[in-house]
Amino acid sequence: MVWDAVIRLITQEGYDMALDLYTAHKGQFGVAEPTIEKALKKIKAESEWTEVTLPVMEQWLDKHLGYHENSDETTEKQ
Repeated sequence: MVWDAVIRLITQEGYDMALDLYTAHKGQFGVAEPTIEKALKKIKAESEWTEVTLPVMEQWLDKHLGYHENSDETTEKQ
């Protein structure tokens, strides 16, 4: 349950929030402590992947699907 709740935070902002929560309450999680630490590592990796990969994916979509951010052409093509 803890894993499912925390792993959804895949942005740097989400990681920072989860880390702040963990740091503020470190030692209070009992047997869940290793699970939370593992989740924090996963969140950090996901946020780094998203930061690098999302712009590349957006560029590919723009190039291959002809969508342009902040353009009226985008809504007209749909």
